[in-house]
Amino acid sequence: MNVLLLGNGFDINYKLPTKYANFLHVANHIASQETENLKTLGDILSQEALQKEDPFIKTCYETHKHILDYIAIDRDKINELSTLVQKNKWFSFLLKSFNKDVGWIDFEKEIAFVISCFDRILPQKGTMLLYKDNRDIKHVVEVFDFLIDEEATRKSYTIGGQVVKKEFCIEHPLGSGNFNVSKEKVAKFLYNELLELSHALKLYLSCFVESTYDLLHKDGTCKRLSIFSKSNTAVTFNYTSTYERLYFNKSAFHIHGQLSKNIVLGVNPNSYDNLESVDTSFITFKKYFQRTMFETDYEYLRWISDIKHTNTTYRLIVMGHSLDVTDKDIILDLFKYANEIIVLYHSDEAKASYIANLITLHGKDGFDLLRKEQMLTFLPLDSDLSKLAEKMEQESYAQLVANMESHIV
Repeated sequence: MNVLLLGNGFDINYKLPTKYANFLHVANHIASQETENLKTLGDILSQEALQKEDPFIKTCYETHKHILDYIAIDRDKINELSTLVQKNKWFSFLLKSFNKDVGWIDFEKEIAFVISCFDRILPQKGTMLLYKDNRDIKHVVEVFDFLIDEEATRKSYTIGGQVVKKEFCIEHPLGSGNFNVSKEKVAKFLYNELLELSHALKLYLSCFVESTYDLLHKDGTCKRLSIFSKSNTAVTFNYTSTYERLYFNKSAFHIHGQLSKNIVLGVNPNSYDNLESVDTSFITFKKYFQRTMFETDYEYLRWISDIKHTNTTYRLIVMGHSLDVTDKDIILDLFKYANEIIVLYHSDEAKASYIANLITLHGKDGFDLLRKEQMLTFLPLDSDLSKLAEKMEQESYAQLVANMESHIV
């Protein structure tokens, strides 16, 4: 059996604008201008100012220009996207935190950073700790701009040296006139804002990626790798259905959800999640909580359970996933039952990053064991993969014959 592990690099390989940076730039560009005169996706993605700000947008547009200039804008979705991002606190923070020198951003790490800042200044007792000497926390609180009442109106209370808006305070005990900051109210506000950001991301990907599949499937600009056509299933962390649509409706487990349903946008568990007494104030931001809440990994868990109980092994082919610790629990599960692991890479820099991340995941001894047992192989994407495809074809045929003979017996 051949199983694919896919990440956002899979979509990027086909020059689809699925980077978080693309979402930030395009959505902000839409929100900052009148869109009535824009008719097609190409009218948006071809604009010089946007392409200068985000060179990958230019690459995507030039690759698929003949398609993007033809597909009409979904006016309702574009207008809704514009409205959402103009007022969303997370979008504002992420846009301001974008590192323009490096050219990329990791949403999950930024979200984790913000949550940790609010967690530090809002202990369980409800008092608000002084934070002005901490530049990072001060920056976060100021950019989010929802907790502190700068005008000190009557609908606010002075707590911990800061004037806090009334809607984020709680009186305890009732009737005492003693008000504290409600950590739960702050967490709920931040989570609702995150849900709106998730919806905005879904609108963006639906407009600028999903709407192009029918034409991409036919136009020949998306080269299909034969080894993917011969896979049995895929485990993907992408919200998009690029793999299924370009590879003739192959099956895939979407660990973090799909655009037609709920999607997971959150942070990893940490050491505090394993304590007997867990502070659940920010539990809704944890990916394992969202997977359970939205049931995005339900089918995958059934599949991996069957793999375990039947002692089934498979060849695992990785493309476009960083193998970073952000998805450690899923990656280690998939590696555990694989008898061969092939990591496809597009550059020496990417290969070095894969090696470093695998050592972080498995430790040096675990990584050395993978190599000693000859389970781990790195293959450049631009190499001749025909031998591997031929081997997969022969294995598939042999399995088919074995199944037929078993059925006859």
